[in-house]
Amino acid sequence: MTVGTYQEGVGTFYNQGLFVQSAVQKHRLGYIRPLGDGRVFAYAKAGEELAAGELTQAAVPDTYAPECAVQVAANVGDDHIFITYGAGARATLNYFKDGYITLVMPAYGIGYMYKIRGHAAMTSGATVRVELYDKVLLALTTSSKATLTKHPQDSVIQSVAANLTGVATGVPPMLITTGYYFWNQVKGITNVLCNGTWAVGDALTPGSVAGSLMPWATTTQPIIAHAMIVPTDTYGGLAMLSVPGY
Repeated sequence: MTVGTYQEGVGTFYNQGLFVQSAVQKHRLGYIRPLGDGRVFAYAKAGEELAAGELTQAAVPDTYAPECAVQVAANVGDDHIFITYGAGARATLNYFKDGYITLVMPAYGIGYMYKIRGHAAMTSGATVRVELYDKVLLALTTSSKATLTKHPQDSVIQSVAANLTGVATGVPPMLITTGYYFWNQVKGITNVLCNGTWAVGDALTPGSVAGSLMPWATTTQPIIAHAMIVPTDTYGGLAMLSVPGY
């Protein structure tokens, strides 16, 4: 056993310690690390400095990446898709790497989704070849449209107050430096910033203070966790975390 790092069992090996951050990527984004006590972590990259115990969210979606036109017909078995990137914005080299390209037009591929291997820098209105890990399963025409999105654990930020601008992605167990890779807790008992007055068993949702959780009140709010104790407002509180999707 490595002192200071809980190990879930013999035979499981990870390239990066549980409570270690790294300037170098050592796992694919989203790689899952379950522990024997029920806690689960997902491999993530910090889009800004992150505090321990504060809820994170995915990067704000690129408003020019939805419903891009497929520029060149794609055949079954192709390992790439050509799209025309939306006007008025720029995505840097491999901005969407390890994210997803989804086909969204009814009768032209709706429901199909492929993982992105990489791409060149995307300039306004440019035709870009998006490389895939997968093979195209359904032939595409120039009537097809595709939406590009980053992996939710890529460039995560502190959750904004009350109404998230990206899906919830977890709670860091330590202070994380901008641009570094770390294990983001997505499930199990966690210590997270309390907002408002919790009662044991309360469903918790993103709080009115950035990075916090507060009692769930309306059906428009996502449930992220359930309270285990009654902490003081602005203190850390124990909660049973269950980030949607994990």
